[in-house]
Amino acid sequence: METGHPRLAIGAFALLVGVLAALCALAFSGGGTNAATAAGDTTQSSESFGVLRSLPDASATGAFAQSDRVAPGIATAPVHTVNALNGDRFAVAATTDTVCVQTTHADGNYATGACGRIADAQANGFFQFSRPAPGTAKAGEVRLAALVPDGVQNVSVTLTTGKSVDIPVAQNIAAADLDAAPATARFTRAGEPTVTKFHGG
Repeated sequence: METGHPRLAIGAFALLVGVLAALCALAFSGGGTNAATAAGDTTQSSESFGVLRSLPDASATGAFAQSDRVAPGIATAPVHTVNALNGDRFAVAATTDTVCVQTTHADGNYATGACGRIADAQANGFFQFSRPAPGTAKAGEVRLAALVPDGVQNVSVTLTTGKSVDIPVAQNIAAADLDAAPATARFTRAGEPTVTKFHGG
């Protein structure tokens, strides 16, 4: 009496072992999610921004404590600080998909901050601008702050008045006080031009 086909049985057993091995591999890799990424690895972002490769500033720890609601994990991310060429001081921190920038203005008037997607900052730069409080010496100006990728040496800003202003970059940061709102910002990286158009510009 036949008891079955040995070759079919062996084949089925080998298939079962293969499936179990694949399931184990998936389990140990975190369900297909890179374990380092899940832990908050910022390697990808630091590859584009030298400021994020600098030594963290322990004195700035907690600078983004209030930003954790909009950027989970940013409150405990390493904070890197840099002085812009115009004297403003910047704090920069990043998670796997978000970057936050905080500016303390040189005149001590006030500080501003914002967060955005790392991918957008890598492709187009991360720009923020604000106006000093009424009654201050620079109340009529617009303050522009930008985080741009490695390799960018200059940001050219066209104002709503038509005037163009060239802003030098140091450690990924460009900052300037403008006499009108920016309409567009341009920079070149690796021979490729990038243009950012601001709302209302």
